[in-house]
Amino acid sequence: MRSNCATVRPVNTLELNGHDLTCGDVASCSVPLQVSVEKTARERCRQSRYLLEQMMQRRRVLYGITTGFGDSVDTAVDPDAAAQLQQNLVQYHGIGTGPPFSPAETRAILIVRLNALVRGASAVREELIDQLILFLNEDCLPLIPEQGSVGASGDLTPLSYVAAALCGEREVLLRGARMQASSALSKLGVPPLTLAAKEGLAIMNGTSVMTALAARSIHALEICIDLATMLSAAAAELTGSDPEAFAPAVHAMKPHSGQGETADLMYRFIPTSPEGNPVLPGPDSFSDAPVTLPYRIQAPYSIRCAPHVIGPARDVLAVCRQWITVELNSSNDNPLFDAEQEAVYFAGHFYGGQVVIAADTLRNALATVGELIDKQCLLLLDSRRSGLPSNLLADEYRASGNHGLKALGITVSALAAEIAHLSAPVAPHTRPTESMNQDIVSMGTIAARRLRESVDLFVRQLAMQCLVIAAGCDCYGIDRAGPSLRRLYDAIRCYSEPLSHDRPLDEDAAALAEVIRTGSLLPD
Repeated sequence: MRSNCATVRPVNTLELNGHDLTCGDVASCSVPLQVSVEKTARERCRQSRYLLEQMMQRRRVLYGITTGFGDSVDTAVDPDAAAQLQQNLVQYHGIGTGPPFSPAETRAILIVRLNALVRGASAVREELIDQLILFLNEDCLPLIPEQGSVGASGDLTPLSYVAAALCGEREVLLRGARMQASSALSKLGVPPLTLAAKEGLAIMNGTSVMTALAARSIHALEICIDLATMLSAAAAELTGSDPEAFAPAVHAMKPHSGQGETADLMYRFIPTSPEGNPVLPGPDSFSDAPVTLPYRIQAPYSIRCAPHVIGPARDVLAVCRQWITVELNSSNDNPLFDAEQEAVYFAGHFYGGQVVIAADTLRNALATVGELIDKQCLLLLDSRRSGLPSNLLADEYRASGNHGLKALGITVSALAAEIAHLSAPVAPHTRPTESMNQDIVSMGTIAARRLRESVDLFVRQLAMQCLVIAAGCDCYGIDRAGPSLRRLYDAIRCYSEPLSHDRPLDEDAAALAEVIRTGSLLPD
């Protein structure tokens, strides 16, 4: 069921300076955008390029410029062959495999690499900067295979497809049409770039693929964690749970930031409970037979402990956002040129250490929240525990042999299992490559790709939990719902009609998943 509630995002504009790119900026690359570079950033590039050329004239030994690459660092290269050396680097790294990154991911990769280069430490010419800008502004996207990077020295193989496309080689999508890069440049009336000394290495020897993927996932997770909080509050309200479990006073006693923020959001979502303080029956009621209270004073863990499950994910997300934001605005190739100090540095900034740990940690946090959503779904579908009709189908419809959301609950559990499977860490699986020169590598790109998969599964799980909450409202009585739950219900019902008989729900779930990805489902 398609919605009339969806919004269309405008084409974005972005001015880069190498210092203030955000995860949200990277996520905005889901649509074509117009990019420019600040004048001060261009000046930094000119200065570092001048320094590189001066050092070459003095015949300095410069890694990857007047030496071979990797384990071939002890092989001298004549400065007159420095440009050919860069072409060779691009050529022999053309060994990626697997499906290509999506257009949105590819835009993000180009943006992140361009932002790193305009910091001015990579010593590239303005011609290269302008060619990257042209590719972005004309939506000319290299076809980059997903597999082939171990995360150090940076994302060499996938980024070689960027370098090659700038030079008119391999394949691109030009405004959605697949063609040879040479044909695309001809259509644009632009000559292929000829790489100069260091420029192949500057494009390829960085963390921009893993960082772009991680940034997009972090932005998506921020949306998802807020929605998971809202759905948890909705589940609490539908099951008649006491909102005092989420009161600020009690969470001040265990003042974890993410836990407190989650509890506060839930507390403000749920209407005040009218039950008051329960009182035990009189002494005469106690005899040999057990006394059953009219209702439980505590909700199950999947409701009561929701802030303690979602809260750590919030805390981890805040740390990882900080790490990835630093990585987005870093110079992460090798060597690096410091025009102010007239120095060159041979270091290891291409190593995606923070990226792999962030991606691994977020997948672990996400797996626990995925389990929480699964258990809330099971709770709401179980009439013995929720107080709602079984499988959230009213009695008058069940009499006709309908089964409601029974199968949906199975799918939610299957998604939780897949998310848990993907939570295994990638960082410890480092392995030596390239004649033991790269004797420890980050594996950051693999970890970031797995995070992307986990986030996608989680979005689909949340979409199905939205269907559960909406069906729960229909059974509970939407007139009884508080204002926040009613707004959430109305938003969900833009994409899925109430259930009165058994019917496929896959299109409803897919429509909700799509709107969740944009962040436009969440009520104000």
